[in-house]
Amino acid sequence: MTCVAVVLVILVIHAPRAVSSFDGEVSADAYITNDLTRLTTTGDALGIPNALQVEALAELPKNSTYVLLLPSSAETAAKEQISSLAIETAPAFLLYLLLPSQPAPLRTARYVICFGCDLEAWTIRARWLWQANGDAVGKLIGR
Repeated sequence: MTCVAVVLVILVIHAPRAVSSFDGEVSADAYITNDLTRLTTTGDALGIPNALQVEALAELPKNSTYVLLLPSSAETAAKEQISSLAIETAPAFLLYLLLPSQPAPLRTARYVICFGCDLEAWTIRARWLWQANGDAVGKLIGR
């Protein structure tokens, strides 16, 4: 009988806290309302612009090849307010995000993703399909 009383007391005291905690977790993730948001949330947390992720998904055909261009130096990245975490993780995260498309050497890639790179230096080599805030997605000319 004592055991039953202890269990009931624990349930009465701890159950409301557990439910309240669960409700808080659900509220924190309430912005994830569709598959696209679910895919890009990790990239957002890493500092990879959401618009760049969304446009890369939209513009690169499945099974295509791409080259990722990053800022030329840490100083350039800092000036563009791109964190070192974003620079370090962008290649691996975009590989995951864009599967089955694959990164490739510049000489064989068909598309280019510019994350804080020098857009003007690439204008003669790429036709930009989307660009904003120093980021872009384009098709390499002649491929």
